[in-house]
Amino acid sequence: MTPLFAFVACRDFYITCERNYNPSLDNKPVVLLDETDCIQALSVEAKELGLQRGVPVFLYASQIRDHKIVVYHINQLLCQDMNTRLQGMLGNFASPIEVWSPDRLFLHLFDPVDYKKGDKVKWIADQVATTIRISTGMYAHVGIAPTRTLAHLAACMGVKDFTDRHFQEQMLSRLGVGSIWGISPTYRDLLRGLGIFTALDFRNAEDHVIRQVMGGVGLRLALELRNISCLEVNDFPALVPEILHWRKFAEPLKTLSQLQETIELVTTLMGQQLQAQKLVARLMALSFYPPQGDQNFPTTLLKFPFPINDSKELVTQTNQAIQEVFTLLDSCAQLRVVLSGLSSPIGAKAESRQSESTMRRMDGVTQRMATSAIEIAEAGMQQLQQSRVNRRLTLPKYPPKAIGG
Repeated sequence: MTPLFAFVACRDFYITCERNYNPSLDNKPVVLLDETDCIQALSVEAKELGLQRGVPVFLYASQIRDHKIVVYHINQLLCQDMNTRLQGMLGNFASPIEVWSPDRLFLHLFDPVDYKKGDKVKWIADQVATTIRISTGMYAHVGIAPTRTLAHLAACMGVKDFTDRHFQEQMLSRLGVGSIWGISPTYRDLLRGLGIFTALDFRNAEDHVIRQVMGGVGLRLALELRNISCLEVNDFPALVPEILHWRKFAEPLKTLSQLQETIELVTTLMGQQLQAQKLVARLMALSFYPPQGDQNFPTTLLKFPFPINDSKELVTQTNQAIQEVFTLLDSCAQLRVVLSGLSSPIGAKAESRQSESTMRRMDGVTQRMATSAIEIAEAGMQQLQQSRVNRRLTLPKYPPKAIGG
């Protein structure tokens, strides 16, 4: 008996749920929002109009009015009902079924399969996709492989049978290392610096190199690419933990003091977020975007000597990097800061008692008075430039009244 995993990814899942509930939305541009009023799902018609996922909806207010785009908040009850239906249908093919997200599932396939003749594997993948299409109207990508990571890659590449090891090597050699689920852009850049550019390079890398960069989870990813199943579905959401802060300025920052003060304040806020979530960080990536029209921007990757969540330590670590980068930068219109390699402070190197005591006192004042009641002196006292964002479009929670249409 050869255990295999099938990864099922449904296309346009959230849009299809709404259209099944309300057929009048067929062939109309539809946008679905999350709880923060950012676009989470778009229909094909909306994508053709230039709308993008993850953007606050108020930025597209004029397009919504001009093209009569229908805007809803995602109905979680509808999505959950559709997911339950999917599990019922797919239960005829495999058991158990692991739910990764409402539109993505893993199936356990225990059946003797001839690896040299994968006709049966392709037949199962075709049957799963056809059943979903007929029953729900959704298209689905299905990839089957000996491990969950390989099955996920197969579905993303549109490969149904990913069980042949020679074929695996061919495809992995064409994939960038950042294509592997669990390798964030920060880790991707770090691995590239070590000469690991493709998924095949990552699979064949020495264990101690991978463990040094990504820890035990990274090593398990490499083992999965070697056809050794060692990751559970619950491990996947935690593979790329990051805290992202992206700031756009009304006027580009042109002096070192302006840039330094801004980054110090941003890292202070991110340190407070780490403290609130009881996490420590191992890596920080700083990206500086020049004014529009210039596609080249410097990115600095910092690897901390030990995992930290101290705002003071974060500010200290970034000061040296800013001075080195500023020589390559005339002005900065946007700033992107990413903290990655997040984990629980248990087992991490402890901070000094003085630093830990200081942070506890700062947190106590912050909780009693206000978020910005006390700040680190290095972060500067000038008020940051206010964002030009002016929210003019406010949408009610589901079921909302459609905008346009």
